[in-house]
Amino acid sequence: ILYGTLDGLFLHEDRYWILEHKTGNPDIQHLVLTNEQVLWYQWLLLQNGVDVAGVLYNLIPANSSGRMAREWVERAPEELEYLASKLDNVEREIVSSDRYPHYSYACKNCFFWPACLAQLTGGDFEYVLETQYHQKITDKGS
Repeated sequence: ILYGTLDGLFLHEDRYWILEHKTGNPDIQHLVLTNEQVLWYQWLLLQNGVDVAGVLYNLIPANSSGRMAREWVERAPEELEYLASKLDNVEREIVSSDRYPHYSYACKNCFFWPACLAQLTGGDFEYVLETQYHQKITDKGS
């Protein structure tokens, strides 16, 4: 069973849109690339006959000195197709593992973010791993 709770769903110019509130100081470009949450919402809605154009992000600053911003992000059908193709693999990984990787806003501070970003965007993540990372070898001898 796959389910989710939307912040909101609304009709705008004869198209449905997901409303998603994000607090803190989110970087919209990073958020769009890593926030599979709203893609899952969109996919679930499509499975139930609701065709969603995309998401309206309400970006709410962490403190009162910042300004709220709104970003409309249309999602391509190919993104949903890719997500659907991952579903069987995701299920197998969750069932067979006590740890499952997920992407979030905190990823931008992770040492491995460049490799994950390459994988998320269809880039050559193996090349990134080979050229930007190395295995630390320790001498356990006397």
